[in-house]
Amino acid sequence: MKVSTAISLAVLLMVLGVCTNRNVAVHAGIPYRICQTGCNTAWVACCALGGGVAGTFTFKLSAVSAAIRGCSKAQGACMSACAALSSPA
Repeated sequence: MKVSTAISLAVLLMVLGVCTNRNVAVHAGIPYRICQTGCNTAWVACCALGGGVAGTFTFKLSAVSAAIRGCSKAQGACMSACAALSSPA
């Protein structure tokens, strides 16, 4: 694993950890939006470190590196964790 990919995945996991902390939830909706923004920001950075530009590729229609596929899978997991913030505690 390249160092840049490892760093990107570490950032995504950190965001995921912050997003799943329900004690942060003060006002309904705000933590969810902050969590999604964090996931997306980390995804864009991860894609850039993987040599791509976020939002310019489609998995079935273009050759995408394993690093960028990993970024997208991690983003999906992060966004799933954010969904838990939108429901009552």
